[in-house]
Amino acid sequence: MKTVSIAVILILVTAGFVFTKTSTTELIICADGSGEVYTPTPVCRWYLSTFRTAPTDVDAVRRASGIDFILNGTSVNRFNIAELYIKAGLNINESPSLTPLCNAIALKQTDNVKFLLAHKATINHSKCDAIALAKSIDNREMEELLEGGVK
Repeated sequence: MKTVSIAVILILVTAGFVFTKTSTTELIICADGSGEVYTPTPVCRWYLSTFRTAPTDVDAVRRASGIDFILNGTSVNRFNIAELYIKAGLNINESPSLTPLCNAIALKQTDNVKFLLAHKATINHSKCDAIALAKSIDNREMEELLEGGVK
């Protein structure tokens, strides 16, 4: 038992050293489990949530396309990671192009649209009118989600 405890401590210390040299975006990819990272996903998630939600980390995510960077992952972990950064101050309506909500509509990412609406994404933003976009691409499911969010 003592040997196992020492091994676990050594792994965590080594991972901690490696993670201090790893960018926030690389840690998000590792925590999402969608990249070719050799560190176990739960270890990356733990380190990310424990040590990497400072304002400088939130700014790194913002510069990497904001919430879109996280939500365009392939794992269900992306929603937990997105919530972590929203709580840390990441603006849910900020994106280099359209709003994250409009990007999700354009890409027909229903789960992302639901997530963004649940977190109070702006539907009628100065960059994009989400309902008008859904109508223009003839996506009735998105229209209904959005209209339900307006009520």
